[in-house]
Amino acid sequence: MFGQSKIAFITLIIALSAFANYAQTVNKDEIEAEKLARLFYQRLQRTKSITPLIPEFFADKSVENLITKYNQGLIKEIFTPDVLLAASRIDFRRYYISWMNFVYLQSFYYFSKYSSMSHTDESDEKMFPPDVWRLIKDDSYVGPFTGLSDKAKFDDAPLKIESIKQLRSLINTFEKASSLMRKHVGNGIKTTPQYKETIDDFQTRFRLYKPWTSGCSKSDGNCYGLPINSKIIVVNIPFFRIYFARTVEHMRIVNLMMFIE
Repeated sequence: MFGQSKIAFITLIIALSAFANYAQTVNKDEIEAEKLARLFYQRLQRTKSITPLIPEFFADKSVENLITKYNQGLIKEIFTPDVLLAASRIDFRRYYISWMNFVYLQSFYYFSKYSSMSHTDESDEKMFPPDVWRLIKDDSYVGPFTGLSDKAKFDDAPLKIESIKQLRSLINTFEKASSLMRKHVGNGIKTTPQYKETIDDFQTRFRLYKPWTSGCSKSDGNCYGLPINSKIIVVNIPFFRIYFARTVEHMRIVNLMMFIE
């Protein structure tokens, strides 16, 4: 029979081996997530739209789930109950895609002109090309927010999308604005010194392409349709934060959200 010290030693070895195997798996997943994040952003720079990237990079139905089932707290801040009942999954899908495309293109445009290292607070008008600015100002939802330096005026602006008509109008605005923005940023990968300086800055401040392992518990209430305690790998890329998870055999995006400088 083994003595107590031998049993304790063997137990320790088993525990350390299990931890080493877990750490190796985590490291492997983080390496894969980093490669996918870099590839995703490279493709996004070329396509200037997440639409063609969804089948390759996103988990099945993740786009629809992000707006409907798994982000209830967020969407209740944006949409009134009437809109939530009236809007279809197609409406929500179009809203999410048009908004993410708009965020990327506006960020790319702005930081191609003004470095994050040197710019001061610019007026809203300077954040967009003139034709895009005019389009945004005319939108019934976004328009009231433009040029609101006065806090009282900002507080009076509508915070929620109040009708299905307004939602679809906003989607059309984002889609048209993105179409115009693509003409201004050009095709392919074209960068400026200001953009490169911004990415270097973000690399330091936001640890771009430095993945970390997280998880989701029952208390989180948001596992993106995955089992409770699923492992989530988080990676920051320029202008976005990506949440990866292994679904069946493949690492896929389960959440893509903007991060604010």
